Amino acid sequence: MRLGNLGKYTKKVLAENPVLPYEEIDSLIRLYQSSDDEQIRASIREKIVNSNLKLVLRRVNYLCRMVPNLRNYFDELFREGVLGLEKAVEKYEIGRGANFTSCACWWIKKKTSLFTNHLRRKTYSNISLDELLIGEKQRHIADIIHDDKQTPPDARELDYAQVVLLVNQLPEREREIIYRRYGLNNHDKQTFREIGEVLGVTYGRVQQLEKSALRKLRQMIA
Repeated sequence: MRLGNLGKYTKKVLAENPVLPYEEIDSLIRLYQSSDDEQIRASIREKIVNSNLKLVLRRVNYLCRMVPNLRNYFDELFREGVLGLEKAVEKYEIGRGANFTSCACWWIKKKTSLFTNHLRRKTYSNISLDELLIGEKQRHIADIIHDDKQTPPDARELDYAQVVLLVNQLPEREREIIYRRYGLNNHDKQTFREIGEVLGVTYGRVQQLEKSALRKLRQMIA
């Protein structure tokens, strides 16, 4: 696992706090919920959070693999994941059929997803549809991403990351077509015919699915 720019302290915490057994976490949660002493509660919360930081790291590394430019926001994503982990300590209910790890993963995913969605909305709030998708002027997604003359490097990187975040919300086959048509997510640009051969569908079907995908993307940024 890679730790981004979190520093020596977090590496030390990860190394010194192995994952606790479910039974021990449940015991700590019971003590946490029954105590009125905030110092005791804070100590318990810290112990549970520190022993489960690998869950946060796993989620953040997954997001960064899916959208490589999110590595620019590694620390922010990690902090949001930790907030989700703290929320799980507050919300976990023993005996409801799910262990603490399942609850923690749900809250970590929720917090990091809210952050990436906020990033997407912030990026696209003032960008027109024609700049992102194929419109009447036939401007391609890849054109706006790689337009060196019009867009500063940092902005191009953010555009790329957020385009992929949008595309990742499409159904699997439509997502694959957009990747291949516009050279996203480490794919080379391909024709309708080439994509059809890869996916085992007709030229016309690829066109239909692309239109469906672009319509959904328009709705996302409307």
